[in-house]
Amino acid sequence: MAFETLELEDFAYDTDGTLYPSESPLSYYPGGLHPVTMGTIISSAKTRYHVVHKLGHGGYATVWLVQDLSSSTWLALRIRMARCDGAGEDEVLHSIRSKPGSPHLPDILDVFTIDGPNGRHTAIVTDVIAPLGSTLAYVPEERMGSKSIVRGIVEAVAHLHGAGIIHGDLHVGNIGLAMDLRKAKVKPIAPLRCPVRSEARVTLLIAETPRALAQSSHFPPYIVQATDLGPHYEDFRDETDTHVVKVFDFGNAHLTERPRPTGGFLKSIAPPEWEIVQSLERRPEVFFTMASDVWALGLLMFGVMSGGNHHLLPGHSSQLLEMAQLAGSIPSSWNSYPAAKTLNSHDVSARSADDLWQRHRTALCESGLIDEDAGALIALLRRIMVLEPSARPSAAQILRDPWFSIVAKITDRGEVQVASPGTRYFTDTAPNYAHPVPSAPIQHTNSHGMAHHSMYPSQNVPFAPQPPTYQPPPPVHPAIPGYPSPPHIAPFTYASPFPPTRSPVGSEAWVPPHA
Repeated sequence: MAFETLELEDFAYDTDGTLYPSESPLSYYPGGLHPVTMGTIISSAKTRYHVVHKLGHGGYATVWLVQDLSSSTWLALRIRMARCDGAGEDEVLHSIRSKPGSPHLPDILDVFTIDGPNGRHTAIVTDVIAPLGSTLAYVPEERMGSKSIVRGIVEAVAHLHGAGIIHGDLHVGNIGLAMDLRKAKVKPIAPLRCPVRSEARVTLLIAETPRALAQSSHFPPYIVQATDLGPHYEDFRDETDTHVVKVFDFGNAHLTERPRPTGGFLKSIAPPEWEIVQSLERRPEVFFTMASDVWALGLLMFGVMSGGNHHLLPGHSSQLLEMAQLAGSIPSSWNSYPAAKTLNSHDVSARSADDLWQRHRTALCESGLIDEDAGALIALLRRIMVLEPSARPSAAQILRDPWFSIVAKITDRGEVQVASPGTRYFTDTAPNYAHPVPSAPIQHTNSHGMAHHSMYPSQNVPFAPQPPTYQPPPPVHPAIPGYPSPPHIAPFTYASPFPPTRSPVGSEAWVPPHA
């Protein structure tokens, strides 16, 4: 029986009582997600990782909070779909590991593969990153500083572009803050205890039909609801510690020397050069570019500085018209597109653009910015949010803009004007730990907010037929004394897709003997 015929009704699976939706059980199939259970020990050639909680999910991967049993270090383990076409991401990760790094990029500590019932999965180990949206909701503005966050984001993009890397998916869900869990207190009586005191909530996944039972080896026994690190961010830092912005999720990323046509953008960050070709019957290929990154960067900058209360593009059905009205003119290069004729019938003019930007300036002031700061930011954003990609400034040029040198003024009473206490920071968004599935629009969300639908068309490739039953490979690593593997967990064998590189995590601590 074909696996694709399964439906949620084939399982005893009720998510009505969950606060944050998790990945669909139907994401677990031959070529799909790898089933992981709490307490699992996953081994690489370097060390062994103990899974203690879930950090998030997307259509292409799940992300787990793990402990390196060799060094007791807390890390994030991202396990991709077996059928995920991650060639571009693999090249980018290899480039990040082999070149001088930036503090604003994840530390790629280990990359290996996992053989499981749904195929061979790439696993990527990084430092732990707290999602920006939910973290800002718990950290007062005077202890954070939105402008310093924006500077860190722009510095990260400038570093990527300088290294010849295009991100392709810049939005608040892919931005976070470094979270140093090394400061977590390890109790001698419970050295494996999760440092984040968060109750693990699970939803049992039980087959209720014969066809679901026949495929049960491809599913986990339960779906774990991800924990939110945002409320715990301040627990693991001192007042003197700086906030280190991190840009992550390179599922859409690629090297500039290997141009990659895009199958689509997340609707909220799609650039005008993508939107305009949608009006054609025969659509040409649109490539991810640094200019499309800069467009998304402008949207992100405004969102952070407005506290998540306002958006440059409201996201209505007429998004292309909103872009044109924001720019105030239609480039001559669009004259051949049918949509341009429709745009010309609306009020797209410099005067209407001035009025629109004035409203955005007022919104920034209402969010807590002083007028001079808001005015300088609007002037910068008007340089960024232009329809012609070649006219947008580079990330390096954005960093040199005078806006970054403006600081909050002191009031007559000697008080610093900062964001109002009522500012809401992206509490309705979700960290996009994993690139969303590009085929049929399924729910894509995790522990931090509402679902959204993916626009990405399929990049999946045919997956080889699976045997009727899954036979795990024989164990190759002995158990570490004091940390026995659960009897129901079978070890897996791994092979890294990258050449070995030295890493401070687990190095010189434990080397498995030759099998």
